[in-house]
Amino acid sequence: MTLLTLQFEVAETVAKEIQIQLAPHGRERLVNAGTVNPQAYEAYLKGRYLLNRRTLEALQKSVQYFKKSIEHDPHYAVALAGLADSYLTHHDMGHLPPREATTKAKAAARKALEMDETLAEAHTSLGHAHFHEFNWLAADRYFK
Repeated sequence: MTLLTLQFEVAETVAKEIQIQLAPHGRERLVNAGTVNPQAYEAYLKGRYLLNRRTLEALQKSVQYFKKSIEHDPHYAVALAGLADSYLTHHDMGHLPPREATTKAKAAARKALEMDETLAEAHTSLGHAHFHEFNWLAADRYFK
């Protein structure tokens, strides 16, 4: 049993226990989540962990792990959103110039949205990038 299969089963069991019905779209997302390449998922989790450490070395490694995740599964949209977040955090911490960070982040987030237009992480990344560009209307739209 994979970790993703276990997560699906736990979510389904919790939904039954609290007597709610998963919407078809929600159930479909949970089922599709189980098809993620385990190596891509593991690299993604390492990337998120390192991103949240917020040191220069950890941020550099987070970019490497997100890219590794994408290499394992080029259609893993959440890893692209993670990559976008890494670029933006590099800027937030003063390690990348604004234009470079936002250009790279927006490209990764847009590619993620091409794969999954409902991906909250990618919308948030785009909102963050537009925020850095002082484009308040676009930032607000993506954050919402």
